[in-house]
Amino acid sequence: MLFGAILGPEKNKIPGLLKTKILMDWEDGLEIPVNFHDFHGGFFLSNSLPYKPKDFFLIDKKKGLLILLSGDIFNREEIQKKTPFDPSFS
Repeated sequence: MLFGAILGPEKNKIPGLLKTKILMDWEDGLEIPVNFHDFHGGFFLSNSLPYKPKDFFLIDKKKGLLILLSGDIFNREEIQKKTPFDPSFS
């Protein structure tokens, strides 16, 4: 589950974001914080699933990109052939 906001200079909205995070928290969940440029938030993973944090986000600091994945890519090979992403993209 993803949570977050693009706050820009309005950092005073973080308390609302923290309330959202607390509401989403669950006993089996592992919180992964993600903060990049103006985006502040993160996601939760279930400890019972085989996924790791690297399966759900990518930060490319040189290009200024943050990519968050919500779900699973079933046609990964097809997408990799049609896009300029590195084949190791996950």
